[in-house]
Amino acid sequence: MWSLTGSAWAESGDFLHWRSGSGRVDARIRSWSFDRVLESVVRATGWEVFVEPETGSKVSVTFRDLPKGAALRRLLGDLNYAIIPRPGRADKLIIYATNIRSATKRIEAFDAVLSGAEAGGLNRIANELVVKSGGKRDVEAMARKLGAQIVGSLDEEGLYRLRFEDEEAALKARETMDSIDDLDAEANYAKPRPTTPQSLPAGSSLPFTLNPSPPGGDALIVGMIDTAIQPEAGNLEGFLLPGVSVGGEVAPPLGEPTHGTSMADTTLRGVSLSMKGETSGIRILPVDVYGASEYTSTFDVAWGISEAIKGGARVVNLSLGGSGDTDYLRTLIGNGAKDGIVFFASAGNEPVTTPVYPAAYEHVIAVTAGDRNGQLAPYANRGAFVDLIAPGGNVVAFGNASFMVSGTSPASAFAAGMAVGVAEQTGGSVEAGVKKLRESFEFKGN
Repeated sequence: MWSLTGSAWAESGDFLHWRSGSGRVDARIRSWSFDRVLESVVRATGWEVFVEPETGSKVSVTFRDLPKGAALRRLLGDLNYAIIPRPGRADKLIIYATNIRSATKRIEAFDAVLSGAEAGGLNRIANELVVKSGGKRDVEAMARKLGAQIVGSLDEEGLYRLRFEDEEAALKARETMDSIDDLDAEANYAKPRPTTPQSLPAGSSLPFTLNPSPPGGDALIVGMIDTAIQPEAGNLEGFLLPGVSVGGEVAPPLGEPTHGTSMADTTLRGVSLSMKGETSGIRILPVDVYGASEYTSTFDVAWGISEAIKGGARVVNLSLGGSGDTDYLRTLIGNGAKDGIVFFASAGNEPVTTPVYPAAYEHVIAVTAGDRNGQLAPYANRGAFVDLIAPGGNVVAFGNASFMVSGTSPASAFAAGMAVGVAEQTGGSVEAGVKKLRESFEFKGN
């Protein structure tokens, strides 16, 4: 049991002081997490900091008046680093254990980013933390002492979502939790709701002609981590399993398809294109991680993935993303991959090379979008983490109208559908379907 007796805040005198004029550094750090050290460097220097994921350990150092190079060596231990000057811009600090190209995780100052705001941005939910621990009772006791509420839990993963009164309380709580060896506290990032499809003139699309066949006992199930899916759309109903909502119940709009509905449609079109027959036993498990909110969070995405896996999904599609990188989501996906789950995710709708998560995780197939000529779409991410390029558009029939959905979201859904379609058609594994997919859709860079 963790002990928070006595004056927990008496240990808050630690500091990292980076003197901008002389470039000299003072520090007194007692058992800070590695991420917290790097966040403090960002806050003090304004540098852009990238680190190789899953590197670093607790830091305990005390020194005075060291030059920045010597200070970094004390702070980083055995890790390699490089400082890249950029005239007119902030310098870049790259930290790595194996090679410099592995430093893909961007570090942001914890108290510099608030909740909400811009799509695709790094949006921390300022008054929340996600805590990983092996003991729920310990977390409950700690939350009571720190004045926090547990507003979400994944007991089997040891993950707990804590909400504090304000950002300051969350910051102080993180200082306390960083001193506990068997406890990890990370940010919870907001991920904006994807845009809904755009209306087109009536008759622009026809529903896909694939029909559901009895799935049998070993049906291929695709977990769709997205907004709610409307079963009445097109020919979807027979392919949908009973859905799960981790974002709260919501009544989808009547006059237009949701983003989730359009992704389900796109996935089944991908299945249809890879099948010789007109029926399929593939099923889609809808997992709504948005509810009625304009945002989901990395915790709820993790929760949604957990529900999809428990529901039998062998493929998980994540047509969502952002720049917030968390070890708990990375670990959950990595563990799923070890159990044979195949993950697809959209690479992002900005023409940059910056990693987008969860697409940039090692065990996720990152899909960017191509235009009608098979070339990289002008809006699409082209980063080194991208694996496949797939069609970046689909026309969805809904009611008596047609709607266009475009971006790397449908590209990911299309690729997932193609992979499971090939697997069903050949009787092979999803991994074999992915291998076949790479032959035609591998992204060569641009």
